[in-house]
Amino acid sequence: LPVENVSWYDAIYFCNKLSVISGKQPVYAVRGSTDINSWNYTPHYKSKIGGKEITQNLQADGYRLPTGTEWEYAARGGEFSAYSGSNNLDEVAWNYNNSANKTHPVAQKKANAFGLYDMSGNVDEFIWGLTDNWDVECSCRGGDYTDNTATHFDVTFNSTAYPHSQMENVGLRLFASLTGDELAAAQKEIEAKNAAIINDFDKSLITIPYKTYKITKTEVRQDLYEVVMGENPCSFKLGCLPVENISWYDAIYFCNKLSMALGLTPCYAVNGMKNPDTWGYIPQSSTVIEGVITCDFTVDGYRLPTEAEWEYACRGGKYNENYRWSGSNNGEEAGAFSGNCKSIQRLGLFKYNELGLYDMSGNAAEWVWDYYAKSYSSGTVTNPRGPDKGTARVIRGGSYKSKASAGRVFSRASLNASSREDYVGFRIVRHILTAKEEAKLHAEQAAAVPYTEEEIAELKKKDSSKRKALTFYISMMHRQSSTESIYTNPQLLTDFSAPLKGFAGGLGFIMPVNSHLFWGLNAGLGYNFDEDNVVHYKFDASCKFGLNTGMFLGDILRTSLYLEAGFMNNIPAYGVGVDVEVLGLLTERNSGIGVDVFASYDVSFDGKEHFGKVGVNIEILLPNIKKEYKR
Repeated sequence: LPVENVSWYDAIYFCNKLSVISGKQPVYAVRGSTDINSWNYTPHYKSKIGGKEITQNLQADGYRLPTGTEWEYAARGGEFSAYSGSNNLDEVAWNYNNSANKTHPVAQKKANAFGLYDMSGNVDEFIWGLTDNWDVECSCRGGDYTDNTATHFDVTFNSTAYPHSQMENVGLRLFASLTGDELAAAQKEIEAKNAAIINDFDKSLITIPYKTYKITKTEVRQDLYEVVMGENPCSFKLGCLPVENISWYDAIYFCNKLSMALGLTPCYAVNGMKNPDTWGYIPQSSTVIEGVITCDFTVDGYRLPTEAEWEYACRGGKYNENYRWSGSNNGEEAGAFSGNCKSIQRLGLFKYNELGLYDMSGNAAEWVWDYYAKSYSSGTVTNPRGPDKGTARVIRGGSYKSKASAGRVFSRASLNASSREDYVGFRIVRHILTAKEEAKLHAEQAAAVPYTEEEIAELKKKDSSKRKALTFYISMMHRQSSTESIYTNPQLLTDFSAPLKGFAGGLGFIMPVNSHLFWGLNAGLGYNFDEDNVVHYKFDASCKFGLNTGMFLGDILRTSLYLEAGFMNNIPAYGVGVDVEVLGLLTERNSGIGVDVFASYDVSFDGKEHFGKVGVNIEILLPNIKKEYKR
């Protein structure tokens, strides 16, 4: 049997004593002490403990009475029924009509969804607080076996008692805060549950046949809203109920947050910014979102339906049977209105329409995208989106506070976009992408993803052939002259029997055309000496056009071939060359400085001179065009 004939003071005394016996940290303190021996209190003698001197430590792991919020959450069991576990009082509660005026063994009636017994009926249960005057009254919940008033067993009902009174119809239920490993395990379980709520949400959307959008089967649930937004602003708090007390601005903020959580492209932008964290808006606190609000109807994120989309879905789409309410000609069959309900109802309780959508008539009225106008657009329009400006936004569907006539498929109403009412929620849609839109979106999404370090390294490797650079070169040249032309005597190409020797140095630059081609200019001064060791100072200048041929030796060497034309020792000439760059020799690849060696063979235009050159280039990457790797 449940314990009874104990006072509220006895209950907290018992909690601390049981905590100590169990090796747990006591929760309650009197005048700062958790030691019950210092309280100057004797249980079961109807004595008092000064209420204002009693404190509780919710961080302790000991036993305690539940708060009102904790008790109600546990009693509901995640469901929306009048009593704990049922709408049928006798099914779950010992009460005046079935108890024979006595308590009964615990766990004889039906448990709620959490597996908790007797949270309605048998004996009332002390809770912590709900009244500031603890010396005079304390709070109880659940109803008892002597009571014949059904509302007293409701999970929301709170009764009071004298804290020093010991009553045969009042007992207690113990709670304990999780700590340590238990708390960590519970938090992981909550995180997994929250992730599932978000990840499984999209599966609940229903595709509208022959249209390019899909819509949620029900209004947005409180549990989803709370996971995404981190708070539950509703007047009637329970996960399976529709979210309400939400402004139009709160709704579009939520849409973008949910889209981002699921890796989708947000629909709404404020002054061009889609991340709601940049809007300067605090949901449930701010009045309006300042700035220009736009909606991209072509992306795959969540958004409010247009009024036209909402009504089409409400009427049943292509399966429309011309019902006056969504799915029925009987308003009270279709949804919750003031004539059949006193409060908001669990989602999916009423009849669904031809598309399988619930609560499009009644329960909570629903925000849509459109500004309100007294009449629809004139003429033939496909999926109109309402006026471009206005002072109020449209709400559709009616609610539990309105007459059934407000929930007919064609009925319309409006509210200021900043209004938050306990009868207004929302439903959301997603655009179904065309193949072209999907390709565009994938490209935009890819562009928004930062490169990994491995990808950047690969890009740098490719870009090492596209460097724009200043060059400083030093070369050594062999020159061969003859009285004949190589055009008439090709064997002269290999004749270096009497070469002139010399050196040259100068400056130049290299410009890429693309990842494979480049061009450049060189200019400098040099000298050479003849067979009699006479020094001749000469001018060199050339223009080159080349091809990057690839990487070798583990990407250490980059090779290129090029053609050049210009002046060699003041003589007009043309030729071919090869360049081998040692990547990363002086600094990191593509980061500032490179070193390469080159060799070329040139012939004068008249064919009587030919030159062989070898040299070294120092390349300095132009600092104002270093590449930042972004998609």
